[in-house]
Amino acid sequence: MTLPEAIAGIDALFADARARAQSGETFAPTDDEKAFLQRLFAAQQRYGQDYRALVDAQKAAGETPRSCLPPPGSHAFKLEEFAEMLRAIPEDERATTSLREASYRFFDQQFRCE
Repeated sequence: MTLPEAIAGIDALFADARARAQSGETFAPTDDEKAFLQRLFAAQQRYGQDYRALVDAQKAAGETPRSCLPPPGSHAFKLEEFAEMLRAIPEDERATTSLREASYRFFDQQFRCE
């Protein structure tokens, strides 16, 4: 999944949820929306595991880690926060920024070392 695809999919999902809420309907994702979310969350899980391995390797090498991650499983992924960060990436960078790199930026921001 590319970064522009991720942004478009998230925006479409949120637009559908808002439209249904305005009409008084309970939001339930369509099959296509469920498939999109499964792909996005699977990618995020892979990127999160890879990111954790990178941070652990930095620590093991005695380097300053790029972030201070919480214990595995103790932090819930918040799609709204992730979407906000993705939308903040300038339009001219989106085609050349991978979803992995955008995810790593998100993790860097979420888990800064204090």
